Amino acid sequence: MHIIARNIYIRNTKMTVKKRLKKDPTELSHALKANLLRRKNSKSKEINPNFSNQIVILGSSNSSGKTKEAVSSLVNKKTTIIDLQTLNISYYDYANKNSNDDYLPLIEKSLEHDLIILATPVYWYSMCAQMKTFIDRISDLTSIRKDLGRKLRGKKLFVIASFDTSLPKSFEAPFSQTCEYLGIKYEGCSFIYGGNDIELIKNNVFEIEKAKRVIEN
Repeated sequence: MHIIARNIYIRNTKMTVKKRLKKDPTELSHALKANLLRRKNSKSKEINPNFSNQIVILGSSNSSGKTKEAVSSLVNKKTTIIDLQTLNISYYDYANKNSNDDYLPLIEKSLEHDLIILATPVYWYSMCAQMKTFIDRISDLTSIRKDLGRKLRGKKLFVIASFDTSLPKSFEAPFSQTCEYLGIKYEGCSFIYGGNDIELIKNNVFEIEKAKRVIEN
């Protein structure tokens, strides 16, 4: 029954999109956003205890840009969101002279949660520099803080990526392979489109559903 209901919802959504598109193509993005907002508000009334076991690590050059908007539309207001822009985290250093910056405390904070959500815009077909630095510093957890690295085993990780042009190829590989190495369960990635391409906007419906299946379970 759930599958039938979902298929009916998807079909009706597409029909609504086509009707609006014939009248005014510029209304398409607004229509989908409004629809998703209504669904979000209806679900937010139901208290989900799992939200307290989630943390979002936001990496972007724009702390209030489309990636933050995507995150805010998917997670509960009570979910902890850490903006890498506000932290002092430097590049990986073989001599570990930066071991007293904010990276290790961030990992300790992340370990308090079962699901770690990494959010990044797509820059030149890859993750942003802030997120790449965060990933690179995982090397600290295989050297000077192996105890923290071992505690990541069994955690879950999901990625939210916002983009404006085209879907990147092999974008998920650094995340999925890092998870495999550390013993983290990789839950996949949702690509949230923020541009004006009609087909990619329609695909947001499926990407949001994918994210919510992970976040709300």
